[in-house]
Amino acid sequence: MTEKRQIISLLFADVAGYAKIADDPLYAKLKQVNAEFEKRFLHSRNHFKYNTWGDAFFICSYDPMDAAEIALDLRDYYRNQNWRRLGFPEPLSIRIGLHAARATIILDGENVRDIVGVSVNTAARIEPVVEENQVYCSDIFRQHLSQDPNTEFKTEQLGEIELAKQFGKMLLHRLMRSYEAAQTAPAPAPAPVVQGSPTGTKAPQQGYALLLVGEKIQIVPADHVEYDDKVRLLLRPQSPAVAAFLSALRDAPREGVGTAWGNTALLAKVEAISQVWQNGQEKWSVVLVPEKIDSGVGMEMATSNYSADQLAEIRARRILLNEKLAARGNTSRAFTDDTILEVLIRGQSTPLKVEASPLPKLYKELRSEPDLFLATARLVAILWLRLSGVIEHVFHLDFRLREDWTLEVNFSGQRARRYGNVDPPIIEVSGLCDLSR
Repeated sequence: MTEKRQIISLLFADVAGYAKIADDPLYAKLKQVNAEFEKRFLHSRNHFKYNTWGDAFFICSYDPMDAAEIALDLRDYYRNQNWRRLGFPEPLSIRIGLHAARATIILDGENVRDIVGVSVNTAARIEPVVEENQVYCSDIFRQHLSQDPNTEFKTEQLGEIELAKQFGKMLLHRLMRSYEAAQTAPAPAPAPVVQGSPTGTKAPQQGYALLLVGEKIQIVPADHVEYDDKVRLLLRPQSPAVAAFLSALRDAPREGVGTAWGNTALLAKVEAISQVWQNGQEKWSVVLVPEKIDSGVGMEMATSNYSADQLAEIRARRILLNEKLAARGNTSRAFTDDTILEVLIRGQSTPLKVEASPLPKLYKELRSEPDLFLATARLVAILWLRLSGVIEHVFHLDFRLREDWTLEVNFSGQRARRYGNVDPPIIEVSGLCDLSR
């Protein structure tokens, strides 16, 4: 057995209404329908892995264009099927989810034996939230797809949607052919907040924006976020103190304001801020101009034992898990090596240097409000990961608070691109952060 890691496109699909099929003849007919799809639409050039379990599909492609084509062919195949003529009591429909990320491909000779990694779990959690006879894709899949100037596809943003099995929120898009009419995306239903369960408290999914001015962190409910060449926030302060903080943004320091929402974080300058009233409720309109963040990629250094990407992963583990650098000895040479390594882990040429995780200190301040802590901690972590040059894009970050002062962490994100012809690395971190330290 051998392994290789690379960015691939993953498709998960599931037949809606399959559970209503009770007799074996209909099950056999469905298998024939799916076998006909495989025969007509799948070939060795457009995919390298295919599994089906009667009512479900798992298909992997190296090229996102191939994956998109397969997904829409499968959607249309089910849409246009005359199910009643085939003997089914009701038409069957299908839900299809697409994701692109780095995964581990396990090979047995030249044959692909399995695909493993956090990305596979993420892709599998998209499909259950898809509307029937529709194709949803992750934002990172959309980005890969849009790199081809000759693409025959388009996407419609749906916003951040709660994935299946409490996997957190993700920005999703509806995938269509370029000639199809756009559809109005339904607003995702708010996810329930799980409190006091045996497995712990999960991060709430209410919409918040986080602002960092100097060392002051403020989280505010966000009624609206719009991000193109500028960031436009409509914030709803929950106390006079928060309103005073927002008013003081007019005098924000020259080095800028850190801000985060959803899976996005950036450094920006305040362009305009104003107080507005809607239906008797105080709100603040904040307009920010993003600054170009020097991720430090061009200045990153490696040591004889660690590459720049490995150092970034250590930095991510420090932010998310509060891991400390273990001393390698008490000699002067060891002290010098440890000092150099510590400087590299903290980061160079970035707006933020990582000396320790911000999460334990934050927990001590907000431990009496676990929901607020989780919402704040998630955005703080995303901001720290971004401003310290660890990643450019967050794919997934899920926090779960346990009852023993520990935080369960699952994260994956993509580094900034260093070379035009090389896919940027993916960093994945999972484990427990001791919040008592």
